[in-house]
Amino acid sequence: MTQEEHTVRYTLAAADNWELTKYVIRSSPRYWLMHGALIFGSAYLAATIRGTEAGTGAFDVRLFVGVALFMAALDYLAQRLKSIHRVRRTPGLVGAHELRITPEGLHGKSDGHPESHVTWSHIDRVVETEAWLYLFINRVSAVIVPQSAFATAAERTAFSSAAQRWASGL
Repeated sequence: MTQEEHTVRYTLAAADNWELTKYVIRSSPRYWLMHGALIFGSAYLAATIRGTEAGTGAFDVRLFVGVALFMAALDYLAQRLKSIHRVRRTPGLVGAHELRITPEGLHGKSDGHPESHVTWSHIDRVVETEAWLYLFINRVSAVIVPQSAFATAAERTAFSSAAQRWASGL
């Protein structure tokens, strides 16, 4: 391995994909805007219709809160089921992985799949959290690397710094 390449080996579980989904949900204003409008719009509509049907014209706060909570729970369940389905339909998403980064791009291998290659021009952004390093290919899909995959903090920093530098075109 040269100075211009970094390799990490790790294993991903289905729960790791759910962690990515939660990160995307938490950090996406677009998600909050769209889903918030659906949740609170449905609740507002239900509460307004109830008041109109009762002939009082009063807004039913209890119904609003109940419908909003129900819709939020339903949305959470839908996101969780999508994550489970994504793991089932995407071979190689879970299991052993090897990721090598070079100035040309990412070279990844996973259980039973040939090596794949993505150039840095196709990496949207690199995000480092306390537990994960995400190399986003688009707004919601990323190569997931657990921080625990690195033997030392220096190894983690070198990998992350190189990824950030190459993804930004420097």
